[in-house]
Amino acid sequence: QGRFGYADDTAILCVGDTVEETAAAASRSVEEMVRWGAANGVSFDPKKTEVMHFSRSKLETAPAIRHGDVEKHPEAAMRWLGIWLDSSLSFRVHAEKWTAKSQAVAHHLRGLTNTIHGPLPSAVRSAVRACVEPVLLYGTEVWYPGATRPRWEQPSKDRPSGIQHLLQRMNKAIVQSMRAILPVWKTTPVAILHRESGIPPITQLLEARRYRFSARLKSLDEAHPLAKRTLPPRQPTYHQLIKRKYQAPTESSFRTRLRRTNELLAPCPRPALMQKCFGKGQDTPLQTAPKEESAEAFLQWVETVDPTTWIVYSDGSLSSEGAASYGFAIHQKDLSICDGSGRLGPAEVFDAEATGALVG
Repeated sequence: QGRFGYADDTAILCVGDTVEETAAAASRSVEEMVRWGAANGVSFDPKKTEVMHFSRSKLETAPAIRHGDVEKHPEAAMRWLGIWLDSSLSFRVHAEKWTAKSQAVAHHLRGLTNTIHGPLPSAVRSAVRACVEPVLLYGTEVWYPGATRPRWEQPSKDRPSGIQHLLQRMNKAIVQSMRAILPVWKTTPVAILHRESGIPPITQLLEARRYRFSARLKSLDEAHPLAKRTLPPRQPTYHQLIKRKYQAPTESSFRTRLRRTNELLAPCPRPALMQKCFGKGQDTPLQTAPKEESAEAFLQWVETVDPTTWIVYSDGSLSSEGAASYGFAIHQKDLSICDGSGRLGPAEVFDAEATGALVG
């Protein structure tokens, strides 16, 4: 359960009561991974290995992890799949780094405009929506907890999320982007900037991303790992002869970010992925009879068609230069209604025949 990865990025999560215990378990897991790689012809570069100790309290010691003959010491922050993680999972480093990147783009856009000349506000707004907002909001599905979050001691009660300092930093990039869109002075109120530029406040942008992620969670099938994590905790079963305080809970009832995001929208049936069925027998070819027999069978079929029915005949050809052409003719019984032809350019004969039937 503590090993997962994406493409060539691998993560190992070890849980324990002390950092010494988790460090020893992580070293053993890395050693096992290196042995597996040697047996399968895969090498793991120690230079790319990063270590992080996660804890809610400040750690007095931070033991290193051994990767072969190299000792890897924990860092202040590490990036995995574009998400910056710190020891307390506050995501402060992540928000600051992606805010700085978005501010650089917003500053560049603002340098192109002023109150006298510059591109159209609509063009700059499109650039902000396409280049600034995606960078600023990258990974918000992971770290944004909403306006409130459950208490650790009393999960049934909520408290403020305590991320106002992060929202203020992100709001600076939004304000700078709005000033790049509109040819206004520095003294223009921020509320007017939001109204005239059409850029919502940062809290609304974050909530919109949160609701969209909730909709994506609803569209996952039941076997998806994220769908399993959104399930409500099952009622624990207690042994009557053992005191409850000595019985470990079977599943955590804490409402995680993922569960709270999933609860934003009403429950709905999840899509079912149908397994592809493969027949045991072989597929019969499309044409088994000779052309003469097929032509005779077609003429017999035409005689049974209603006289008022229109029949479209099409054919395709391929020139020596590789250009495909088509022709079609429409008949009603023995009466020719109309015909036509056309040229497709570089294409296949089958495409020309289908195009002729479609045009007819």
